[in-house]
Parts: sequence; structure tokens; C-alpha cells
Amino acid sequence: MGQNNEQARIAQLIERLADAHSDVPSEQITLTVHDVLAGFSGASVREFVPLLVERRVRQQLAQMQPI
Repeated sequence: MGQNNEQARIAQLIERLADAHSDVPSEQITLTVHDVLAGFSGASVREFVPLLVERRVRQQLAQMQPI
């Protein structure tokens, strides 16, 4: 996967998460996505990075939801 493709997939991910979690400020979602993404900076295989980022961010957002 090229870097531009990964960046596009991450941008789409941020949009999807912002739509799904309208109660969370979009800036917070963006920061969370980029924080999680930074954890994969050394990954040599990039194909599944956006998917893994999405899973981790969704877990974090779910933990933030009031019970």
C-alpha cells in the first residue's frame, strides 16, 4: 500500500468515526487516531494498519462512553 493510499484510508476512518461518535469532538477523534497510528510507525507491512488503528480507536471510544 502506498503512503497516499494509507493517508486516504486514515482520513476516511476519521470521517466514519466522527459520524458514528457525534458526541465526541472530531478533534479528539483525530488526535486519538493519530496517536494510535504513531504506534504502528515501525510496521514494515502497512496493508492492515488502518484496520488495526480503527479497532483500537473504537475500543478506546467505547471505553469513554457512559454506562
